[in-house]
Amino acid sequence: MNKMNPQFWPLEETEQMWVEHLDATLEEAIDHFTGDFAGEVAAYDLVHDLALEMADFFSNGVMQQFPNRFTGSPH
Repeated sequence: MNKMNPQFWPLEETEQMWVEHLDATLEEAIDHFTGDFAGEVAAYDLVHDLALEMADFFSNGVMQQFPNRFTGSPH
């Protein structure tokens, strides 16, 4: 994804977000299969929060890359 918008989606930051998201998703699956349902719910909440952070990160990057196509503040 970094190659599509390297200025506003820095490679290291983008990769770190994916790693955190996938690690949390793996933890959710492990908790499910080991019967740790409280852990699964906590992991799901983290997966959800990380997905929202990623959505904001990528959306803001697109708005910064093409500022003339958007109005208002990105925040």
